[in-house]
Amino acid sequence: MRERNHRDHVPKVRLDATKHETLKFSLSSIELIQLERTIDSTIPYVQKAYLDSNNDRLFILADCNLYIYDGNGMYISKLSIGNGPGEVLQVSSFAVDPISEIIYVLDMARFINVYDYSGNFIKRTQLDEFYSSDIFSLDSNNLFLICNFVGKGEMFFVGRYEVPVNMIRERFVSISNSPYAISTNLMVQNSFFYKGNSVMFFNPNIFSLFQYKNESFVKIISLDLGNRKVPEDFAKRFYDHNRSAFRDEAKRRKYVPVLTYAFYYGGYYLIGIDDDSSSCYAINSSNFNEVYENKSLSSYFGLPEIPSLKFPPVGFQEDMILFGCDVSDFFDELTPGSTKTIEIANINKKVCIDDNPIILIIRQ
Repeated sequence: MRERNHRDHVPKVRLDATKHETLKFSLSSIELIQLERTIDSTIPYVQKAYLDSNNDRLFILADCNLYIYDGNGMYISKLSIGNGPGEVLQVSSFAVDPISEIIYVLDMARFINVYDYSGNFIKRTQLDEFYSSDIFSLDSNNLFLICNFVGKGEMFFVGRYEVPVNMIRERFVSISNSPYAISTNLMVQNSFFYKGNSVMFFNPNIFSLFQYKNESFVKIISLDLGNRKVPEDFAKRFYDHNRSAFRDEAKRRKYVPVLTYAFYYGGYYLIGIDDDSSSCYAINSSNFNEVYENKSLSSYFGLPEIPSLKFPPVGFQEDMILFGCDVSDFFDELTPGSTKTIEIANINKKVCIDDNPIILIIRQ
């Protein structure tokens, strides 16, 4: 298998050389979509979201299943749970092709189920290898899959899955790009994001960002953690026998074991690191020496400092960033039926503590 992500003289960004002044973005457009709550659509939190405004659909991954709403958040359907035809057991991620109005669903990391925009089943294929934790629709003929365990049998993080033939044609981004000989298995639902028309890639186990260009992945920046980098000897002790304890022990020693998210907004790459503060760095894409650090992602956007808005965005699209907002975060006492008026980015909204989450959309 060819390695296709090499680039000489990759710029290195020092994350220990940050600016002290606070960076805040001026929001040109923000929208709130309240997800309708019914007997069939009560969800605890949002794992991933995709909005197709042109076709009046909002897709939500929650509680390991896919829920379908219209563009105003009114519930339409969800996938059936089970072992029968068209059913799923545990959805880890999904991808949407808005041109063909097709949904690709990863089930049990081993199967790709295909549905139409109403949730009607089309087909199911099995991944004979390359068990996956995330999926991304590049175009109507190609998907990118993310391997959820790299370093032993499988040595590459990204696979290009060719839809017409139902198989992986190419692999990209080898384990050699990671400081770890074996991936630490932190799974994320949004491994890809857009910078303009360019598709970008990040992985929690790789302290770099990549761009998909000329049918290959090119490393565009490398991140230098300074003395917060996990020592190689420390990581080796956890590879075979206690990988589940690696992150907690690394953070206890004030190391940064993995990245938690990366995306592009307003001329900056925003990158989350796995420390106790959920710190977020903003790197000027035109001047890599200009780096800011805030102790939360929400502070860059002037959003409320509540737990659910400190988590990574739940969706990245060409023209928007989507956050999942847990309504109960605004209540001091968790009394069923309680209501109040909340404020998010100068928008007032009356909510009930029992409501489904709100999708918060920030336009690029």
